[in-house]
Amino acid sequence: MGMGKNIGALILSAFFFIFFVMSLFTGYTVPNINERPTESNSVQLTATITSIEIVKENYVIRTLEYRQRMFIDKNLFDLDESKELVGQVAVFRIEQKWADQLDEMLSMPPLVALSIQGKDIITIESFNKRLDDSNFKFRMFCTIAGIIFLLISIYSLLRYKGRLNTPLLRSWEVYTFAEKDGLW
Repeated sequence: MGMGKNIGALILSAFFFIFFVMSLFTGYTVPNINERPTESNSVQLTATITSIEIVKENYVIRTLEYRQRMFIDKNLFDLDESKELVGQVAVFRIEQKWADQLDEMLSMPPLVALSIQGKDIITIESFNKRLDDSNFKFRMFCTIAGIIFLLISIYSLLRYKGRLNTPLLRSWEVYTFAEKDGLW
C-alpha cells in the first residue's frame, strides 16, 4: 500500500470518528436543550374557531382572534365533531417563550394543550409523551448512524495500520487459521 493511501485511511478514520462523536452528541444532547412544557412555563389563551379544514395529515383551525393557523394532527379528534366546533371557544396553551412573539409569527407555535367545549384534545402530558417518543426515535437514529460511523472509522484505522490489506472476509479466514495452528 502506498504512503498516500495509508495517510488517506488515517484521515478517513479520523473523519468518521468525528462523525461518530457528533452523532452521539446530537442525539443525546439536542433533545434536552429545551425545557419540557408545563403549566408554569406555558401561557393559556382563548380563541373563537371560525373554520376547520383538512390539509394533508392535519386539521387547520382558523380563529377570529389570531391570524395564525393552528395545525392539529388528524388522529387527535374526529372530523364529524369538528363541524360542530365552528363558533366555539378553544382554550389552548403555548410555551411562554413564544407568547411575546406571537403577533410577529407567521404560524402558530406548537400547541402544548388544547381544549374545545371542555374536551381535552391535547394535554401537556400527552404533548410531552409524543415529544418523548419523537426524541427516542431521533436518539435511535443518531445511535445507529454513530455505530456505522464508528465501524467505518475502525475499518479505516485497521487499513491504515496495514492489517486489512486483503478483503475483510479473507483476513478473517487468515486470522482464524492462524489461531487454530497456534501461530497467533
